[in-house]
Amino acid sequence: MIVEQHTALQRGFQFLAGMEALGLSQPSLARTFRGVTELTSKISVALQTGPYLLGDSYSAADLLVQSPYAWFKDATPDDPAIRDWVARCGARASVARTMTSDKAMMDQAAAAA
Repeated sequence: MIVEQHTALQRGFQFLAGMEALGLSQPSLARTFRGVTELTSKISVALQTGPYLLGDSYSAADLLVQSPYAWFKDATPDDPAIRDWVARCGARASVARTMTSDKAMMDQAAAAA
């Protein structure tokens, strides 16, 4: 169980490290964390082994990596396997509840501003 948790968190970090943090464009960051093309490739390869990043079970890696695509749908790669995975993760009851709750809080904050 501990090894599985470690693997999920490690994989989640590896995927997230490829996302363009804060829109920074710095050569040393690019060498270290790579870019969108490499990230898309890693996700696509991971999804060849099962419906989720680590195989048959939803994990913290899926939660961490899918959520930016849930919020920024235009950033989702044009890859059918990745789009299906994003939809599959988003269809989970817990994810749908969280997204609904977060949107309500954001709407409330916007109305109060």
